[in-house]
Amino acid sequence: MEDLTGEIGRNTRTLIVHQVITSLSIQTVVALGPLAMFALTSSPVLSGLVSAITWGGRLAIVYQSGILMDRFGRRNVLIAGVIPMTLGSILMIYAVSIGSSLLLIGGLAVFGIGVGIAQQNRIAMTDMYPPESRGFAIGKLYTASVAGSFVAPMIAWAGEVLGATTKMKPTAITWALMTLLIVSAVPVLRSMRVDPKEIALRLHIKPQTLSTTNAADYTAVRIPKPPLIAAYVTSAASQGNMVMLMGLASLYLHDLGYSQTLVSIAVTIHVIGMYGFSTAFGRLADRAGRPQTIMIGQIVAGLGALLIPMTTNHLIVDIGMLMIGLGWSATTVASTALISDIVPPSLRGKYFGLNDLFLGISAVSMPVVGGLVIASLGFSYLGLLGLVVTVGTAPLAHRRLGLMHQCEPKVYLA
Repeated sequence: MEDLTGEIGRNTRTLIVHQVITSLSIQTVVALGPLAMFALTSSPVLSGLVSAITWGGRLAIVYQSGILMDRFGRRNVLIAGVIPMTLGSILMIYAVSIGSSLLLIGGLAVFGIGVGIAQQNRIAMTDMYPPESRGFAIGKLYTASVAGSFVAPMIAWAGEVLGATTKMKPTAITWALMTLLIVSAVPVLRSMRVDPKEIALRLHIKPQTLSTTNAADYTAVRIPKPPLIAAYVTSAASQGNMVMLMGLASLYLHDLGYSQTLVSIAVTIHVIGMYGFSTAFGRLADRAGRPQTIMIGQIVAGLGALLIPMTTNHLIVDIGMLMIGLGWSATTVASTALISDIVPPSLRGKYFGLNDLFLGISAVSMPVVGGLVIASLGFSYLGLLGLVVTVGTAPLAHRRLGLMHQCEPKVYLA
C-alpha cells in the first residue's frame, strides 16, 4: 500500500489554516453582530438571533453537503462553502452601512450556510487518522482556532481605528477585513492534492472486511444507534448553550458599558476555552474514553453558564465564558471522535450532516429562547437555563445509566 504520510501532513496543515480562517470569521460576526442588531432594533431577542443564524446555517445545507462530501469528496465541498460565507459577509457590510436589520438578517443567514459547510472540515480530519489517535487529531484541528481568536480582536480594533477616520462604520470595516481572509481560504483548500476521503479508503479500511471502491458494501455494516443518539443530543445541548451565551453575554457586557474591544476580548477568552485545550481533551477522549469526556464537558459548560449572570465584573464573566468554551470543547471533540468511530468513511458525511442538523436546530432555538428569557425574567435566569440544558443531558453519556452501553471502549470501525 502506498505511503501517504506526506499527503496526510499536507492536508492536516491545510485544514488547520482553514480552521483558523473559519474561527476568526465566526468570532468576529458573533462578537459584533449582536451589537449591530441591537443598534438597529433595540431588541434583545433579535440580538440573540445573530448567533443563532450564524451557527444555525447547518439547518439549510449541512445534511445535503454531508451527502455531497460522500459523493464528491471533502475538498470540493469545503471550497464551495467559501462562496456563501463571502456573499453573506458582503450583505452584512452593506446592511450595517445603510442601517437595514432585514438585510443584516439575510446576510447572516447566507453567511451561516457557509459556516455550516466550513465546520464540516472535521470530517476530513477524522478521515486521515486511526481511532486510537482520532481524538487527538480532532483536538489539534480545533486548537488551531486559537490563532483565529487572537486575530479577531485585532481586526475589531482596526475597524474602530479606521472607523474614526472614515465615514464607514467600525463594524462594516471590521467585516470587510474579515471577508478578505475568507476569500483566501480558496487557494489554501486547493493545495490538497489527495482528498481526505480517498486517504481514508486507502489506509483505514481492512480490505478483507470492507471494499474500498464500492460504497454500497457499507450498507451491511451495523451502526449502533444508542451511542449515536447520545452523541447527537449531548453535542447539540452543548452547542445551543455555547451559542446562546456567546452572543447574549456580548450584549450583557455592552449593556454594562464595556467597549467593543472589551466585548471582543471576552469572546476571545471564550474561544480560547473552545479551542485552546482541544488537543488535551482529544487525548483524554482517546485514553479515558468518549463518554467520560462528554460528561465532563457538559458539567463544566453548565457551571460556566450559571456563573456569568451572577456578576457585573468583567473578569468573572470572562471565567464563565472560558468554562463554557472548555465544556463545549470536551463534548464536541469526544462526540466527533465517537461518531467517526462507529460510522465508516463512505457514510461519514451523511451521518455528520445529520449531527450538524441537530446542532443547527439547537443553535437557532437556544439563543431565541434565551432572548425571551432575558426579556421576560432577566439575565440571571439565562444561566439557569444553560445549566439545565447541559447538565441535564450529561447522563445520556453514562455507560450504565445512559445510551453508551453499546459503545465498547477501543472497539471501532476503521
